[in-house]
Amino acid sequence: MAGNLIPAKDLRSLGILQEVNRQWFHPLGLELQVGFDAEGKEWLHGVVDFRDDGVEPQFPDGLINQKRSKWVQDEQDRRAKQRLERLGFVVQPLSK
Repeated sequence: MAGNLIPAKDLRSLGILQEVNRQWFHPLGLELQVGFDAEGKEWLHGVVDFRDDGVEPQFPDGLINQKRSKWVQDEQDRRAKQRLERLGFVVQPLSK
């Protein structure tokens, strides 16, 4: 499968990291985090598991970037249309 790697910095700056956490990981009690090396380069650090800690991961009030959230939603909508036309589904169904 061909494709290009997206740097962690771009995932964060586009709002993808925010929305993946907000929509997917946080509701599961998890959080995908970015780390920084000594030179400030960002990398995907890993997924932190809060499920047994009594902590519900969430963004502090006012920290969610609405503009980035809208861009991600628009991209999801555009890609959903393409996938539906090309594949007949948006989210791949479970096999029988």
